Amino acid sequence: MRSKAPLVFSQKESPATGSKVRAAEREIAKMMSRYELALNLLRKGKPTKAHEAFAELLPDAPFHLADRIRTYMVVCLRESPPSRSVFQDCNEQFDYAILLLNAQRYREARAELEDIIRQEGRSAQALYGLSLLSAFTGDTVKCLVRLEEAIGIDQAYKLKALYDLAFEELAGNPKFRELVAPK
Repeated sequence: MRSKAPLVFSQKESPATGSKVRAAEREIAKMMSRYELALNLLRKGKPTKAHEAFAELLPDAPFHLADRIRTYMVVCLRESPPSRSVFQDCNEQFDYAILLLNAQRYREARAELEDIIRQEGRSAQALYGLSLLSAFTGDTVKCLVRLEEAIGIDQAYKLKALYDLAFEELAGNPKFRELVAPK
């Protein structure tokens, strides 16, 4: 078996090869610039626009960059608010409202929870969510009223409220203790 001789390249480049290398370097620089713009969009809280920018980069990206682009595209999708038509049922919309609550986006969470009530009527789940919202914002009176309504519809929320850390500050409140006390 004969060993192959190593390939040896000349130290001198032909003028045509040099221009191709410079053109490739310019393309890579443009791509990196567009990549950085997409990252800046994501940092500025514009995940939808960032996703579009990353999607435009992906087809022409080299492998090492394509992997990063795909990762950031997933991040963009996670941070993008779902469109109104995405919710298949009120449970999904409730989950999204709770996500908004945890992100301290209270106005948006309230809108989602009130939308559930408009669609479903008196929903124990949505009323419980509004009770959580009131607990987060420090409105004890509304919190207890909504919690009482939720428990009135579904007794399961009594136990849930008893162990929910969002109501931790209400543990000493006599009205709260009365609501969640087992009977």
